[in-house]
Amino acid sequence: MKMFARIAVLCNLAFVLSVIMRFLESKNYHPDNIIPYTNIRNTIIIMGYGAIVVNFLFFSSLLFLLMVRKKLNLPLFYMVCNGVVFISQVIYFFIW
Repeated sequence: MKMFARIAVLCNLAFVLSVIMRFLESKNYHPDNIIPYTNIRNTIIIMGYGAIVVNFLFFSSLLFLLMVRKKLNLPLFYMVCNGVVFISQVIYFFIW
């Protein structure tokens, strides 16, 4: 579960970077000036937009594990960070 939380945090960072890149591109900045390597930029965008699926799976499995057993050896930072970004992803994709 700890590895899954780390993957979710990395995807969340990619989501934040992809939102920043989209905002900068809307302000007429050229994408090559933001991140000059196309492969890295595309990977960040794909990981960022797939982060909502990873977060949903993370919180579904977390909820399932909390229902089955009481104790989780997961730092609070991972749950809080993923929770805050998951709420912002829901707002970004479905409300805004």
